[in-house]
Amino acid sequence: MHVTKIKIKQDRVFVEYDKIVIVEDKELLNKYSIDSPEQPVTEFKKSFQSLDFFLIELCELCDKPGEIPIMCEDVTITGLTLKYADGELTSAIVTGTKQLAYSNSPLVLNTPNKSINIDGDFNKMVHLTDPCIATLKSVIDHAKDYVKGERLQIEMDLKEDEIVQVAPKDEKIDLTEGKGDEGPQDDVVNSNVDQTDIGEQIKENEDVLQDPPE
Repeated sequence: MHVTKIKIKQDRVFVEYDKIVIVEDKELLNKYSIDSPEQPVTEFKKSFQSLDFFLIELCELCDKPGEIPIMCEDVTITGLTLKYADGELTSAIVTGTKQLAYSNSPLVLNTPNKSINIDGDFNKMVHLTDPCIATLKSVIDHAKDYVKGERLQIEMDLKEDEIVQVAPKDEKIDLTEGKGDEGPQDDVVNSNVDQTDIGEQIKENEDVLQDPPE
């Protein structure tokens, strides 16, 4: 699996990736994507957002490295584009936004498409730094876990009296379970009894009763 694009918004996560499949003894590269409202785990979010340092650095928005963290305070990472060659990561583009003091819309930033140094001769003009590469690989690993189903689980605290028992499909719940068979069941109404017969029986009993002697 090669993750090629990642976007994390407030309400959605988008991951695009390539995967090799075998069809008739031939290797074919299939493209897949996930656009899900399920939120990523906290570590994924933190790792993704930590690219803000390299966004400012690669866009050369700060002359002093020590001031880059201050510049990152109003930066939000929104996307990451990755390229591969022979199954190996070769380059990356980081996308983000930075709030402006006198504008309602943020500044959209894209880093230059710098590559990973593979020949040993580092060139700042064309290569990504080792800390940046390490962060990219961490984000990629989290994205792979997200594709495999590692998502943020929402936990709900239920009180004991709020828990409702649900019978499995094709299974009935015995509402009389735990009640003894002995003794009358006062709360059971026999719907087969004719209410008219009951009224006449009560009237006959009243006729039999006489006033007590004085």
